[in-house]
Amino acid sequence: MKIDTAHPPPSPRPRLLLVARNLTSLNRIGTVLLTLMGTPWSIDAVIDEGSKYADGLEERLRGLHFRRIDWEQARAIRWDAILAAHVNGRLAELQGPMLVVAHGAGYNRRLFSSTHDETVSAGLSCHELLAGGKVFARVIGLSHEEQRARLCFAARSRAKEIGDPLFDQMVSSRGRRKRYRKILGVGDERCLVVISSTWNDHSLMATREDLVRRLVAELPRDRFQVVLVLHVNIWAERTRAAIEVAYGKELAAGMLIIAPDDSWQAAVIAADVLIGDHGSVVFYAGSLGVPLLLAADGSTEVDPASPIAALRDEADRLDVSADLRVQIESAMRRRDENRFAAAVNRMFGNQGRSWATLRDTLHDLAGIAPPDGEPLMVPIPDPSPIRGSYESTAFRVKTIIDPTPFDRHLEVERFPAILASPDTSPHSVLLIDTEEVHQPFIENAEIVVNRDAGHYREARQWLVDGQHDWPGAALLVAVTGELVLMRFTPDSLVLQAPRGDPVLLGAAIHQWRVEGFQINDAVELRIGTSGAVHVTVVRPLLPLRSA
Repeated sequence: MKIDTAHPPPSPRPRLLLVARNLTSLNRIGTVLLTLMGTPWSIDAVIDEGSKYADGLEERLRGLHFRRIDWEQARAIRWDAILAAHVNGRLAELQGPMLVVAHGAGYNRRLFSSTHDETVSAGLSCHELLAGGKVFARVIGLSHEEQRARLCFAARSRAKEIGDPLFDQMVSSRGRRKRYRKILGVGDERCLVVISSTWNDHSLMATREDLVRRLVAELPRDRFQVVLVLHVNIWAERTRAAIEVAYGKELAAGMLIIAPDDSWQAAVIAADVLIGDHGSVVFYAGSLGVPLLLAADGSTEVDPASPIAALRDEADRLDVSADLRVQIESAMRRRDENRFAAAVNRMFGNQGRSWATLRDTLHDLAGIAPPDGEPLMVPIPDPSPIRGSYESTAFRVKTIIDPTPFDRHLEVERFPAILASPDTSPHSVLLIDTEEVHQPFIENAEIVVNRDAGHYREARQWLVDGQHDWPGAALLVAVTGELVLMRFTPDSLVLQAPRGDPVLLGAAIHQWRVEGFQINDAVELRIGTSGAVHVTVVRPLLPLRSA
């Protein structure tokens, strides 16, 4: 759309210009706009070009239905208010009172390429905030007064403590935690492990990318759900297609990935533990009381005077050379909602009031009175994670029998065979579904499960034929109607149990036999997984007749 910049059309509504530099800044602008719900504005958007992490920004603006204008058009118009979630000298070319805010949790990272100063956090430097020796922003939004002392001296008079609108929104949305957990596939019996990485050389992904695969391989599927959250700059640099290819095995094994335009905040609210680095996601998680395990700490990139540095020093470290599950479960047991309260209260000021402050500040810039009352708080959106194009049907299963006499309790854990191995899952056996297509799994499976074996007679016949189709299998498991039938090959004896999870039943019965126990009469077994116990009765049937 071409605008007549010499004679812009009159508007009865105040004109607001949104300035996006990359997806990160656009995401924060979107949060700020929520505070204006119910108030009339004429809104245009422009891209401050030049960021190497701007891939996908044009498409995202179109998807959000913003009216997009080019930079020359934006420069020629006198705006009632301008909003940006980044700072650089080019913003001084725009006409109108401007509010700049942080695009993440405060200002904590030292980036010489942005600041030209090794001692100050990005967003607070004179190099970014001055043009021609003058401060160009009318208001510089701080998430806490603490940042004023680290701010460029010439700009301090323009600073205003606003708080953090995303923090207030996440706090207000904690009552939806069970809803988010259900969407992400966890209830009371499963634990949600979020692994998060910021960008750049000192991030988790730059230093410990193998940790993602290890977590999915080493954490039992029935007990843990892993969700990956990557900084939007990583998505812009690598592209979604490349990321989905790189983590195709993890996705098939059940891991979920939060896309750059999806609700990572919901995953954080839902989390039982978060493994991360020095990024904002980690700070938001810690502010909500989520247990943290740091796998990378940002090294010299973190401003030592910032609240992120204080949280980093307080948080537990993940020892990648030790058992990951043990450390995760230990962190969850030590959950303390107030552990990082000191750092949080230095990062987020004006708590609970940031939405009203932002709304009123933008109205003040435009010279109009803000509406009465509080802005409408809206919840963090439901997540819609990226899932695998198919679900793996091969597992390494491990069963432990309770040594207590007569207890007959068996604890079963399953791990994705596409990532796990006898080394990562010792004392485990390979179990597959009849739908499995990977030939090495088919040839080496010790347990084969047929979830759709037909009616009873067909199921018994399959137990006969199966020893030829899967000659290496020690146990065949068939689901028929309300029953599960099992046969150890080459024996002709068939075992029967009420219908339940055939993977758990097969793994438990296999280990029961390996330990030397026999089932000559009805036996009640207690099969546990992920904290739940399933009681079943297994009994022998008449032997099979060979086909």
